[in-house]
Amino acid sequence: MMRRRVERSPDVLFAGHDATRTGAPLMLLYFLRWLRDNTDLAFEIVLVDGGPLVDDFAEVAPVTVLADVEEAMTSRWLDRLRLRKAATAVRTRRQRAALEALRRVPTVYCNSSSCISVVPLLGPAPPDRVVITHVHEMEAGFRSMGPAVVELVFSVTDWFVAASERVRTLLIERYDADPDHVVRHYEFIDVAAMAGEPPSVADIAAAREACGIPEGAAVVGAVGVTQWRKGPDLFLLLAHLMGRREQGREVHFVWLGADPDADETRSLLSDIARTGLGERVHLVAPERAPARWFALFDVFVLTSREDPFPLVCLESSLMGTPIVCFDNTGMAEFVGDGDCGYMVDYIDVEAMADRVTSLLDDHDLRREVGERAARRVRDEFDVSAGAPALYRDLERWRMPR
Repeated sequence: MMRRRVERSPDVLFAGHDATRTGAPLMLLYFLRWLRDNTDLAFEIVLVDGGPLVDDFAEVAPVTVLADVEEAMTSRWLDRLRLRKAATAVRTRRQRAALEALRRVPTVYCNSSSCISVVPLLGPAPPDRVVITHVHEMEAGFRSMGPAVVELVFSVTDWFVAASERVRTLLIERYDADPDHVVRHYEFIDVAAMAGEPPSVADIAAAREACGIPEGAAVVGAVGVTQWRKGPDLFLLLAHLMGRREQGREVHFVWLGADPDADETRSLLSDIARTGLGERVHLVAPERAPARWFALFDVFVLTSREDPFPLVCLESSLMGTPIVCFDNTGMAEFVGDGDCGYMVDYIDVEAMADRVTSLLDDHDLRREVGERAARRVRDEFDVSAGAPALYRDLERWRMPR
């Protein structure tokens, strides 16, 4: 039930790095919608950069996109952490008004470590301000931010939300975060929204036809950007290895989320052409509604070299598709060993091929594992379960008894 919110100064400022259709922004959007509909919390949103979900965020609460306000506030400046220069560049009346109103907010919730740079831009903090950082990053993510940003994360954050146990362990053991100030909250999705409009047979057939996949051919799928961390090169190795093994069965490999304009995608297309994988490996651009692709996949593989807890795996599991992943990712905490999928040793592509083959060979096993995964997503990883638990901690931190 939606509660009517009384107009007042925001209790919490939620900061995000952008509004793309990727895991961290999507989870923030799910959480903020739940807060709007189920609490009286007053909040506003600041995004370092924009993206296709800006209007969705704006439907929930007032949004300030720093990149739209001043060129000096783009991620290029923030990545270099030239905070003083960026702050003094905020000269327009609109900028001053926007930031001045937000400076008084007593609680700042940074939805990723990379947007911690918003905190200094707010100016001198009230003595009782609480800064919460929701960490969706692992080691490679921290390295990409640079030492200055990492130092800022651990110097201004009062409470950490870790996206998985592996992230929590990293924060404590690698970065010496206080264990009593690091709480694990698994990421979650909006099950009702995704299950409400299941893809039709025609939708799935259209996806198959778009890639030229024959009826009856098995499909191994993956979803994500084509960055090194996500392991698209390992996906190609998996396809190459299984192509040599699978002589009596046609198996196709679909990577959804490959930006055709990205340099990484062009490099992958070059490798596909050189290895002769073009007839079996298909790179598909991102889609707003990817459910038809999830329904097409017989097995979902997560080839990430590291990944805290990717939402796409929950979305795929909701369709009853078993997952095979490496044991270093947070998703290993979800799949277990045969419960909702399988984990194999880090970058052991041969072991991954073995698991994928065993699932393709055994329809009943594939169905049983997939059904367990779907049930667990509905029971434990829906916004109706995850958001209230996260909100309870948020209230505990911003209003200590």
